[in-house]
This record gives sequence, C-alpha cells and structure tokens, in this order.
Amino acid sequence: MGCEAWAKNLVSKFLEADPESDAVLIEIAPKGDMPLLGMVFMPEDGKVVRTNWHYHYAVLCDHEMHDQQYPNGISERAYKDRFTNKNEIDFTPIRDWKHGVYLR
Repeated sequence: MGCEAWAKNLVSKFLEADPESDAVLIEIAPKGDMPLLGMVFMPEDGKVVRTNWHYHYAVLCDHEMHDQQYPNGISERAYKDRFTNKNEIDFTPIRDWKHGVYLR
C-alpha cells in the first residue's frame, strides 16, 4: 500500500475509534527547487538512507507522527529530526478529515 493510502486509512481508524480525534493527514514535500526529500536517518539501526521520494504522507495525531515505518507513532519533533535537511522540507496538514475540509 502506498504511503498516502496508508495514511488516509490510519486517519479513518483514529476517527472511528474517537470522533473527537485531532488526526490530520500531513503531506511531506521539499520546499522550492529541491527535487527530493533527501536523506532520512533511521535511528533503529543508526543508518542514514538516501530516499528517492518526491513526497511522503504521514498522520499527525496527539502530537505524534505516524507512517508505515512508525505505525505506533513517535513525537513530532523526533519524526522531523529523521530528515537530515528538515529545514528544506514542508510538513503540511492537507486535510481535516473530522470536518471534511481541505486545509490548502
């Protein structure tokens, strides 16, 4: 399953479990002219991995980020710190599923 479909599915699960959940879909994309997200640090094995990702999707809920690598979530700060060039990446909430509103 692709990252966007996985993240949308998780948002739905959070809202089914708790209709008042603050779960939101997050698009992760390079700023400006950067073509790729770049390097990602994998703290579990201490490796830095070069990605060929042009974008990625995750879920922010209760100040924790969730994706397929971290399905149980890690802190938003720790998640963003995985990206070696995090200051060159936008982490954009794109859909408030609870209210059915696109945020951009």
